[in-house]
Amino acid sequence: LFGFIFWMIAARYYTSEEVGLGSTIISAMSLLSMLSLLGFNVALIRFLPMSNRKRDMINSCFILSVIASLGVTMVFLLGLGVFSPKLLPLRSSLLFLLLFIIFTGVWSTTFLLNSVLTAERAAKYVLFKESIFGASRLPIPIFLVSLGAFGIFISWGIGSVIAVITGLTFLFRVIPAYRPAIRVDGEIINEMLHFSFWNYLSVIFAAVPALVLPLMITNMLTPETTAYFYISWMITNLLFMIPRQTAQSLFAEGSNLEESIGLNVKKSLKFIFLLLPPSVLFILIFGDRLLLLFGSEYSEEGFGLLQILALSTIPMSLNTVYVTVKNIKKEVKTVTLIYGVIAVVTLGGSYLLLESMGLVGVGVAWVLGNLVVAGGIGLVVGKESLKIAGE
Repeated sequence: LFGFIFWMIAARYYTSEEVGLGSTIISAMSLLSMLSLLGFNVALIRFLPMSNRKRDMINSCFILSVIASLGVTMVFLLGLGVFSPKLLPLRSSLLFLLLFIIFTGVWSTTFLLNSVLTAERAAKYVLFKESIFGASRLPIPIFLVSLGAFGIFISWGIGSVIAVITGLTFLFRVIPAYRPAIRVDGEIINEMLHFSFWNYLSVIFAAVPALVLPLMITNMLTPETTAYFYISWMITNLLFMIPRQTAQSLFAEGSNLEESIGLNVKKSLKFIFLLLPPSVLFILIFGDRLLLLFGSEYSEEGFGLLQILALSTIPMSLNTVYVTVKNIKKEVKTVTLIYGVIAVVTLGGSYLLLESMGLVGVGVAWVLGNLVVAGGIGLVVGKESLKIAGE
């Protein structure tokens, strides 16, 4: 909700080109942050609840993630002309470069903090933390209009710094014995390595569509088109959060009490499909009016994409729950395969359809990727059910 308001403010005070470039910079930062996580955001939820060395595990993940962040960010900035030529203005100012590097590291840290709090079954603090992050950044874009697209990006970055400070405060409350330390425990990392490596790949594949598509659209079409895409995707994220956050809680519960996984899966599906259908219907009927809050051009250019994305939440929900079960069972290669297929179909389809169908082509590719995987999962689950019935 706060993200919705943030982008509504940005759309009112900035041009669509500036919104497009700003969202592309944020997407690039988020992609680099995901690369920097090394799979620890998922591994922490799986291993932290049963660990008797929580402090060492948390600090090791934090430090390695920050080091990785510095590495991937420097590679991206040095190769900016190849990766995303339209973001070359990032290198026009030393201040912008430094802020991009710092905010990327901070953004990866905020993801790890969410994982720690979720693993410790203190998800309410994730809500408080994200609410503070969302609220704190709202007024900042108004005062940074003169910076153009960088004003949007810096507003987001300042909010993420506040979020990390807030998250650390909650962490001290949840784990009173925790103390920050610059130390990597090799033994703990080795224990997590196999699980985190495959989850590292799966997290990258899972994040790639949302984070690479803005870069693709900006470079293949225009920043304005990216703005229309980003706002539509951001609104749909309100729907995506229903299965994703339900699955996050399912993962935490399953990691603590694996024997109750069957019951919790049923509860998760009931919860998701209680909330999702009316939400999707609302978007299908009133989505164009919702987009009018950002401007008439957003409604005209983005409504078709928004409708398609809303419908995609049905197969996407089934995929998300299935992936969570596989993560609980540590079948991470299956998770990587699922997210890899969705990413390849989405990006490949978008590349082929973008110029001929515009943003609708992106939506079609995303739906197709999720339907292909959901169909495959249906076949696998069906065969397993028949096998069990036969026995």
